[in-house]
Amino acid sequence: MEELYAYRQQMVEQARSQVRRLRAGIEQFDLAEIFTPLEDEGWSAHQVLVHMRDMEQHAFLVRVEDMLQHNQPDLKYFDEGAWMVEHYDEHEPVEAILAGFEQASSQLLEAVEGSDPQCWSREGRHPTQGLRSVQWWFEYALRHTEEHLEQLSID
Repeated sequence: MEELYAYRQQMVEQARSQVRRLRAGIEQFDLAEIFTPLEDEGWSAHQVLVHMRDMEQHAFLVRVEDMLQHNQPDLKYFDEGAWMVEHYDEHEPVEAILAGFEQASSQLLEAVEGSDPQCWSREGRHPTQGLRSVQWWFEYALRHTEEHLEQLSID
């Protein structure tokens, strides 16, 4: 059991590290780079940041909080593509996007750290992912952020 607790603590530390790495990495971009597509017909760093923030706020945090407050809730599907089309604002300041990501990430960490250790095993049913635990969603959020850090070439 101690190994499991150590693994979960390692995930919490990884999440904190990702937030620090994202902020430090984005500060290395100049304004023109923020809006330049990262690959052919790809998103710009600005769009990737908005997507990361929106997933953290409207998908990962919402799902984990729902599972912590309810017994096996039906989790809502978040259509990130449609959300981006409807809500993306190319004029939104990078600092505001980073602050939103940091806040959602902090709230997610507070939710799991402020609960008893069994909270990681609480489950919810997602329309496409099926029955999944808090731990599974937390791991998914970590992978999602790490993939986008790599996309942005942030170490």
